[in-house]
Amino acid sequence: MAARKRILLAAPVRDRGWVLPAYLDRVAALTIPAGVELDCYFLPNGPDPQGCEAMLERFRDLMAGRLHVEVGSWPEEPPVTSTREAQNRTQIYPYLARLRNALVEKALAGGYDYLFSVDCDLMLPEDALVRLLAAEKDVVAATLCNDEFWSLPKRLRVHNVMRRAPFPATSGGPAYEHIRGLPDEGLLEVDITGACFLIRRSVLEAGARFGDHPFGEDVPFCEQVQALGFKLFADAGLRLDHIMGQHTWVTPGLLQAVPKAVPFFVQIPSADKRRMDVLLSRPAMQGVTGRVMVRLILEQLQREGHGVLDGMTAVESYEWDQGGETLFVRLEEPTPQPAAIAPQPIEQTRPNPRRGMVAGQRHR
Repeated sequence: MAARKRILLAAPVRDRGWVLPAYLDRVAALTIPAGVELDCYFLPNGPDPQGCEAMLERFRDLMAGRLHVEVGSWPEEPPVTSTREAQNRTQIYPYLARLRNALVEKALAGGYDYLFSVDCDLMLPEDALVRLLAAEKDVVAATLCNDEFWSLPKRLRVHNVMRRAPFPATSGGPAYEHIRGLPDEGLLEVDITGACFLIRRSVLEAGARFGDHPFGEDVPFCEQVQALGFKLFADAGLRLDHIMGQHTWVTPGLLQAVPKAVPFFVQIPSADKRRMDVLLSRPAMQGVTGRVMVRLILEQLQREGHGVLDGMTAVESYEWDQGGETLFVRLEEPTPQPAAIAPQPIEQTRPNPRRGMVAGQRHR
């Protein structure tokens, strides 16, 4: 009998309270192939105003007996700097590298055959693990568009796959460029990838680790993988939604439900306040029409008194992409209310009594 394959799904977690329950919902719904044992390890780090650690602990308790889930602890405080560019280039990437290397060490110490690194703002399809295992590669990634939900032209949207450019980088090292025009299916050999990838233990044992780089902590890892004689691939047909920015979302309190019952989360693109992109969990879609789903969502938002509606409660149109589990709703502009007319005070005058009448008595 073949030995069971042990896989550790792992991710650092911070400031993702608006999307974490939906992420956990997708983790819980993963199809686990026969002969595979899947465990989860999440590493909260930094201040936690959105309650991520409590969500993870609840998920751990709910999955007891079905998935082994461990919530770790991290001693470092995340760096704080004045600008995002300086933060990314000088402090954030080294900090993220240390976090991800802690996940590598956890996988090695636990005797796992694979590390399944999945960032906590990715929406996994049910067959994600099945497909990545079936590729039988040392390192294989899913593909995702970093700017899928941003108001950017399609030509400016790029995926998490890069190849070496035919020109050197200004630093003297290799330069990389994004692979554009991805096919609908098939495995692509790539030089740089990240965000969601399945890594064999042999790659980690050989010494591949994350590090500091202006493009991100994944770049040194991928360079080391290739220097050690391994290859990297991406499954062009395994596409994930990447929820990068919060923009305007439903409040975290609305999402703190049992992960399998999380109904939806909402994004309002900053360029169009009348549009709602609603990503639905699969259980919420069963036996419900699009019209009913729109009504239920608006009613829930109204009960919460949430500002995403901004006075708009009527629906102009909607489109339900059930294959992509997404509902696109367009709201009507609120009808302007006429200005209220302020009541004018009425001058009260005391009428003169009728001549010859005093207190209701008639003179004789």
